[in-house]
Amino acid sequence: MQKWLVGAAAVLALLVHVSAAHANAFDVFGIGARGTAMGGAMSATAGNYTALYYNVGGLTLEEPGFGVGMMAAVDDVTIRLKPRPDGYNLPDLGTTSAAIPSKFRLNDRADTDDIEDTYGVYLGAVTDLGVDELRLAVLVFLPVNRVGLQSTHYPDEREQYFSNQLSFELLGDRSQRQVIMVGGAYRLFRWLSVGAGLSWLPDSAGTNSVYLDNPTDQSDFDIVLDNDQGGRIAPQAGFILSPSDGFRLGLAYRGELYFSLAGKNEVQIRGFQDKEEQFPIDQEFEVVVNYTPHQFAFGTAYETDELLVSLDVTHALWEYYRNNQGERVDGFDNTFAFRLGAEYFWNPSFKLRGGVGYEPSPVPDQTGRTNYVDNDRLILSLGAGHPLSFLDQAIELSWYVQVQHLLARDTDKDNDGAFPDCDSDTKRLCDEIPDDTRDPVDGQPVPEYSGLQTGNPGFPGYQSFGDIISVGVDLQWTF
Repeated sequence: MQKWLVGAAAVLALLVHVSAAHANAFDVFGIGARGTAMGGAMSATAGNYTALYYNVGGLTLEEPGFGVGMMAAVDDVTIRLKPRPDGYNLPDLGTTSAAIPSKFRLNDRADTDDIEDTYGVYLGAVTDLGVDELRLAVLVFLPVNRVGLQSTHYPDEREQYFSNQLSFELLGDRSQRQVIMVGGAYRLFRWLSVGAGLSWLPDSAGTNSVYLDNPTDQSDFDIVLDNDQGGRIAPQAGFILSPSDGFRLGLAYRGELYFSLAGKNEVQIRGFQDKEEQFPIDQEFEVVVNYTPHQFAFGTAYETDELLVSLDVTHALWEYYRNNQGERVDGFDNTFAFRLGAEYFWNPSFKLRGGVGYEPSPVPDQTGRTNYVDNDRLILSLGAGHPLSFLDQAIELSWYVQVQHLLARDTDKDNDGAFPDCDSDTKRLCDEIPDDTRDPVDGQPVPEYSGLQTGNPGFPGYQSFGDIISVGVDLQWTF
C-alpha cells in the first residue's frame, strides 16, 4: 500500500506548502545591517525594531522609527561521503532477498554540495503612542525566492530509500520562512527598561481519508483532506540595565519554537471491512522542522563619543532538540556562543562597524547510527552606517558583509565488528539483515547475510566543511 501512502503524503505536503515552515533566519545571520555587521553582539545595544529579536527590553534605547532592508546569503558548503568498501551493501538474492537490495535505491549515494540560498526583505516599526517611556514594535521578515520550503530527512539508514544523502541539520532550510515578531518595552527608571514580546510560527494538523477500492491497483484511490492551520508562539523577554553613563547590561530570553505537522492517514480498503483491526487502518504521523531552542543572551556594551564596544554570550538549551520525526534526541549539548562587536563614529556621516563570533555545534560526534551533520562556525562581519538628512528627517543607510566559516569536521563510524540489529532503541551502527536470517524457501542460513549489511548513507564516514557569505543593506528612519 505504499503508493496511496505516498500520494496522500504528497497532497498534504502541497496543501501546507504555503505555510511558513522553517526556523528563524535571525538565528543564523542576525537581523538588521547594524546588528549583523557587529557580529550579532546586540543584547545590550539594539534599540530599534531589531531589539525584538536581540533584546526586547532595548526598544527604549532609541526614538520611534521605521526601517526596511534586504539581505542575501549564498554558500559553498559540502558534505563529502567517504567511499564504502565492498561487502556492506544489502545483497541481491532475487525474490527471496530479506530486504530491498542496495542496487534498487531510487537515488545513488551522493555528496551534498550546497544548502538553500536565502534572499529576503524585512521591515519594522517602533511607536511610543505618545508616551515617552513606552515603545511598541513589530518586525517582519519575508523570503523573496519562495513562499515556504519544507524538507525533512531521516537521520539514519532509512534515508537510503529517499535522497540517499546527508543534510546539514541546523543550516539551510531554517532560513526559508517568514518571521513575525511583536513586542513592547517600558522604561521603569532612567537606568532600567523591561520588555516582552512573542514570535509567531504556524503549525498544521490534518487527516488524509483514503478509500482503496481495488487493493491490487493501488494507483487508483479516492482521497479527502482535512487540514487545520494553527499557530505556535515563542515568548521573548528582556531588560536593559544602565548603571552609569555609557555602560549597559542586557539580559534576554528567546523561547523554544518549531513548526509541527501532525495528523494521520485513515485508510479504508475494500475486502478488509470484516477485519476490525485493519478497517480502517490508522497511520499517525508528526513532522517537526528545524527546531529553535530556548536561548538566554547576556550582553554588555560600553559607549563613548567615538566608540561603542559590545560583547554577547548566548546559552542555547539544545538538550531538548526534536528531529524531523518529532523525536527528542539524546546527546545534543547545550552551547555557549560568543560575539564581539564594535562601532566607530568616524565622522558625522560615517560609522564603521565590525564583529566576530564563535557558534559551537551542539551535535556530538556521529560515530554510531545517526548522521546529524553540523559544524562549529567562525563568524566575521564588516559594515558601515551613513547618517543622512532628508527633508529635515533623520535617516541612516547601513550595509554589511558577513562570512561564516564552517570548521572542517571529520567523522568515522565505529566499526568494531559487532553490530546489533536495527531496532528502535539501537544507537550504534546496526546490521539491517541479522546474521541468523534464513532463506524462506529452504530454511538454511544465507552466507551473504554474514557480517554487516547497511545502506546507511553516512557509513563508513564523511567530512563536512565550507563557507556561507551574506550581504545586506537597510534604511532606518527615526521620527
